[in-house]
Amino acid sequence: MTAMPTPDENIEVLSETKKPLKHKKLIIVLSLVLVFCIAVVSSLFIIIKLGEIRLKNSLVSAEKVEAEKDEDDFDVIYHNGKKYKYNENLINLLLIGVDQDNTEKQIQGQADALYLVSVDNKADKVKIISISRNTMCDFSAIGIDGKDYSTEHGQICLAYAYGNDDIQSSENSVNAVLNLLYGVPINGYYTIHLDALSKLVDAVGGVTVTVTKEDADSGYYYNADRTMTLDGKAAYSYVQARGNSNGPRVERHKKFISGFVSSAKRAVAKDLTLPFKMANEMKKYSTTNIDITSAVYLATEALDWNIEFVNIKGEYAVEDGLETYTVDETELKNMIIGNFYIEK
Repeated sequence: MTAMPTPDENIEVLSETKKPLKHKKLIIVLSLVLVFCIAVVSSLFIIIKLGEIRLKNSLVSAEKVEAEKDEDDFDVIYHNGKKYKYNENLINLLLIGVDQDNTEKQIQGQADALYLVSVDNKADKVKIISISRNTMCDFSAIGIDGKDYSTEHGQICLAYAYGNDDIQSSENSVNAVLNLLYGVPINGYYTIHLDALSKLVDAVGGVTVTVTKEDADSGYYYNADRTMTLDGKAAYSYVQARGNSNGPRVERHKKFISGFVSSAKRAVAKDLTLPFKMANEMKKYSTTNIDITSAVYLATEALDWNIEFVNIKGEYAVEDGLETYTVDETELKNMIIGNFYIEK
């Protein structure tokens, strides 16, 4: 007669038969996790690439600098006896800062800050062309019915005031910049109201700047020659204060943008989901024609950006009690050729 296993022996036999099953389940689970991770990474890559393609194909204008064109190649122009081709690696985005809170506005405000952000995604370089709010140029005068009735000549900041909503005002500002810059292609715009600034600054943990005598003279109330980290409330004052001229404020904006980018890079390195959280929070304070795939692409590229500011040379004056800024057309064309074209 065969001896029956003791209770302890029975347990041992059962556990031994279950071990291969457990290993098999573990392998299946790990395989599924691996497939999921590959799918997520692949999807993210596809989203990023799709965002890049959409931005490049989303041209507001395909016109180029007024110069002799090559009949066989639309992107080729001649300037000062040399042949140039538009740099197809560039993605140009217009950043529009409105001078009022979105939650309190009664009428459309003005474009207090205008920056054309030119991203060279192959060279990991970003050039930010600062456009003074007082730059004199032509723009469309849009009526309350939304129709374009005439062309006005005045401060470029006023182009935003013509429009029945933020989309129409933003598009009018984009067209004004296109007119000013001889039709350099613009792939998208991002318009942000003043009340979003403090939230952005606090989200990245503050922005460090060095306050100078020029800052104090132009209306910013902190003492000069001091490096400090601005929280959201202080940043609001730092960016808004103007004094008697817009020139010093443009320089202050540049310092603020550089400081903000540095803070944002550190904050995103700690929390990779931060750009998505910020983009979602900014929806009520901003208007843009940049879709989510393009935003994801820009967020990933921004971590490697090396920023250079570019000025548009010109002269300040006062007309009818208002400050004006008239660009030097020769220098403007040279700037456009130097930053948006490649010599062939």
